[in-house]
Amino acid sequence: MKFNFLEKNILKKSLKNKNKINRNNLYIFPNLKGFQIGVLIFFCFCVSIFYQNNFALLLSIILFFIFFISILISYQNLNNLEFSLINNIFPAKKTVELSYLVKNDRKTKKLNINVKQNNYSINFDIKETEKIKFNNKFDKRGTFEVPVIDVKSVFPFGIINTFSKINFQEKLTIYPNPINR
Repeated sequence: MKFNFLEKNILKKSLKNKNKINRNNLYIFPNLKGFQIGVLIFFCFCVSIFYQNNFALLLSIILFFIFFISILISYQNLNNLEFSLINNIFPAKKTVELSYLVKNDRKTKKLNINVKQNNYSINFDIKETEKIKFNNKFDKRGTFEVPVIDVKSVFPFGIINTFSKINFQEKLTIYPNPINR
């Protein structure tokens, strides 16, 4: 697999913090809309300084607080989620469902969470616990790492991307299919 610099660092940090999203492996970046709002804030602030326009100053302050609150809420939306594998023994050469239990350590509801593994994606909201499933196929028998899960949220306002990668402590045991005679 060929990774860029950012993906290598994200995977390295997620290997240190297995099964749980915390402040060490949670990443927050503005998306395209976020950058556009940031540029608008900058220009509104410049207009308010150079032309002494109070409306532009008010607009820049309001947009800045929306931007700042969006960062805080998006951080809280994914922080302290814990993933655990429910079953780790599967047959080889069959499509199996990897089931995960997602646990929320806080009592607040987490909204608009997108979880992706391989090419499968699930959107859900979580209050306390949620069970999610992904289809996988394992060709060889043996002990394998659990596939990495990508977790993403664009809540609220759709201007901030918050994401993390989940690596697991558990290993998968793949056994050979019995031969019917």
